[in-house]
Amino acid sequence: MNPYLSFYLAAKTSYHFHSPSLFRLIRYGLSTEDQYYSFGDIDTYYKALCCLSDRIPFTDFSGSKNQSGRTLAEFAKKAVAPPRHAKRLFKLINFFQPRHILELGSCLGMSAAAMAWAKPTACLLGVEGNPFLADHANKLLAQHQISNAWIKSSLFTDFFQEQDCSQFDLVYLDGDHHYDSTMQYIKILLTQLPSHAVILMDDIHWSHEMYSAWNEIKKLPRVNASLETIRLGILFLDGHQIKGHHSWIPYYLKPWQIGLFSSL
Repeated sequence: MNPYLSFYLAAKTSYHFHSPSLFRLIRYGLSTEDQYYSFGDIDTYYKALCCLSDRIPFTDFSGSKNQSGRTLAEFAKKAVAPPRHAKRLFKLINFFQPRHILELGSCLGMSAAAMAWAKPTACLLGVEGNPFLADHANKLLAQHQISNAWIKSSLFTDFFQEQDCSQFDLVYLDGDHHYDSTMQYIKILLTQLPSHAVILMDDIHWSHEMYSAWNEIKKLPRVNASLETIRLGILFLDGHQIKGHHSWIPYYLKPWQIGLFSSL
């Protein structure tokens, strides 16, 4: 069955959640109602990406990912998350209030900027396999006066060999959308992250193998609870009071689940 269809059939609107913690997360971290001061900055950052004329040079990495030869603007329009997704990440960071954020798959820094703006006192480390993209991301972050985020150029496998992840309390995984690599990275993280950490997995419905990985990952021993959304999967580790595995969909996509006609 198609991953999106499987999700749609199982998903519930917020009015079917009995956990106060999950309802608050949906209301303040995932809903589209609230607007924040930095949303204009997020739009400006994305518009700047779409005007970059530099071409991505050929390397072993860019060639294998079909990135080389494109202008950064062309690449950004296809590969960078749209502002609406960056704004949702902003709201999630604002809700969870992490102190140390790890982003795996930083691309041109769009998501990193949104998360850094959400909590200026947090420290964000991004990892990007293409050094050309990482360099431009750091330049863009500096141009937007974002001083609490930095993008490191490294393959994920090399990063995990060099870096202990025990200080991170929120991880955003958005890169290498394949079953084997996704399982590998999550299992490494689960051996190192503190019990209060949260993992955000992007594009869990991207393919059958990503959805298979998601469904296996949420059953791993250290995963206490999960929340599946249209795009993101959220994992809560064993220090959280939230339990069980849940799927949430906005009310307007299942209007027969009556809920006072809210946008939740």
